[in-house]
Amino acid sequence: MLSINQCNKINISLRSTIKQSVGFPKNIFNSVLHSNIYPNIVNFFDHQLKVQSSLLVAQANNPYTSNTLKFLFLLCQQKYWLPNSIINFFDLFDKPLKCFSRLESLLTFFKFYNLSLSSNFKFSTKGGTYPLSHFIIDKKFLFAHINSIRNKGIMFLDHIITKDYAFLEDYNDIKKHLVHKRGKISHWYNFLKENITINNQGRLVFDLNRPIIQNPLAPRPAVPPEDPNTLHHPKRSQQWVAVWAPHLSDIIYGKLLSTNHFPNCNPVSYMEHWIHNDISATSLLTTSRSSPNIITRCPGCAHHFSYYVGDMRPKCIIQVKHKDLILVDVLPKKKREELHPRPNIHINTFQLLKYSHPHYRLLMFNDYLIQQGHNSTVNFRPLHPPSLSDQLNMSHSLNMTLIKKLFDDVKIIADLQGIALTLSPFLQLEFFTDGSFEPTNSQIGHSMGYGWTTSNLTNVNITYNGSVRFFPLATKAETMVILMALVVYPEHRKIIINTDSQAAIDFFYKSKNLHSISPRHFNKINNNILWSLIHFIIKTLSLQVRFIKIKAHSGNNFNDIADIQAKLGRTQPTPTTILHNHLPNQTITLNWNDEIPLDKDVCKCIGTILNY
Repeated sequence: MLSINQCNKINISLRSTIKQSVGFPKNIFNSVLHSNIYPNIVNFFDHQLKVQSSLLVAQANNPYTSNTLKFLFLLCQQKYWLPNSIINFFDLFDKPLKCFSRLESLLTFFKFYNLSLSSNFKFSTKGGTYPLSHFIIDKKFLFAHINSIRNKGIMFLDHIITKDYAFLEDYNDIKKHLVHKRGKISHWYNFLKENITINNQGRLVFDLNRPIIQNPLAPRPAVPPEDPNTLHHPKRSQQWVAVWAPHLSDIIYGKLLSTNHFPNCNPVSYMEHWIHNDISATSLLTTSRSSPNIITRCPGCAHHFSYYVGDMRPKCIIQVKHKDLILVDVLPKKKREELHPRPNIHINTFQLLKYSHPHYRLLMFNDYLIQQGHNSTVNFRPLHPPSLSDQLNMSHSLNMTLIKKLFDDVKIIADLQGIALTLSPFLQLEFFTDGSFEPTNSQIGHSMGYGWTTSNLTNVNITYNGSVRFFPLATKAETMVILMALVVYPEHRKIIINTDSQAAIDFFYKSKNLHSISPRHFNKINNNILWSLIHFIIKTLSLQVRFIKIKAHSGNNFNDIADIQAKLGRTQPTPTTILHNHLPNQTITLNWNDEIPLDKDVCKCIGTILNY
């Protein structure tokens, strides 16, 4: 794919030739020569963007080449060491690099025209939330950074920041968990220090609004072997520990005194209670996360275990399960002496922990959830068991699941599933469908509406209506109503659809043939996503569909009802939106403004966007 500068050189040559041959002055505006109001010179870069975008969509949605394109996406994902889709990664570049491929350059240009891609496939690597490759983009050393983190086995930013989401970890702490621990500080780490931190402590310049995912394994004190005697820890080897207290929703710090591990019993430990001293309120320059984590001895509280046998000098001793303890890091006395501002207590009466209190609090809470059988703080709510009504509806699971996958509005899903459940006993149904299109949109509501009614039920017939938006066309409303009639019908049945739109019938058979003969031509017809979905529903539910053309406004009672429903549908406040990511034949969809799928000729749609 040619760069903008290369295309400009071609455009300059074309404009110079036209000016000389036609006799235009040399200072005529370039926009005049490229304007589409009258015969013009095609802008070479714009033409290239239209053609390449159309080719990309055609290749992706062609059943013979879609797997090849998926493989290219996977190779690109591995090339840049990304755990998920590459689509958003190239939004971080101002312009394509010289080493970019055609696909990578195209994804970089899309953001300048408010275009984006959505796909029905993804290759995901679990273990984190924030890809590290997004934060180490240095045009000069990009691949050096990526190769370094690949060799060290780091893919996510989650693994190199503290558990309180606030600080970049020290490199010496990161090296403890690396595959290759040798070598000096990596260049990508210095790049992170310069670009995403604001001080020497590694404070991040941004807030992480999504929960991070880290290794839940916390350092623990060793479990002593079974012994009928109590193991008393010598003063020099006493370890500093913490435990989560559910009734306080907080952690308790302590110094390990002794451990009991009697035969056929779970080990139990006793620790001297120390209290966190919060000094963030006394200093205007610190927050709870950046303030030093200072702990002092507890003078005695309700947690004291009165039956402890051993050293009775500590005023507060707590009994805990040994498996609930995790180790905390205490800094040496020199760090306490360098502390500023120093608390108004003697230096020998407090201890300074390595990480902040929120850091240990989050670590302990994650550990507590895992001990209780939950996965993480991201999602630890248990799934409710299926109810009796869910089990009764299992016979219609295919139809119900299809409705739930294809629509995003909760009310529309509930209405369609209720209608599908009502129609399930019937072996054959007849529908009358109609669409309404108001190009001026003079009335309240949307410019397109649809409606249908059943006609062969004995007691009462069922009607339904709704509205449609984006790319207003009369045929789009007629296409949508056919889709909405098919999706509520149970599988392995016969259905007759009466419509006054011959264009809709013709497009049905045309799209059916093109979809199997010429996928590229199929992508050029209007409403191609809706037609692809219609054929997908027919194939999934194994329906036998027959269309009957009727004359509009001919006095047919059911056709008049469908016409009234279509006009009422335009007043529906919530338009019917299709989730096309579940369509097997719609591998890639090009969207404008992140919400409008280009379900027409992509080349013409992008040309319209470029002209405005």
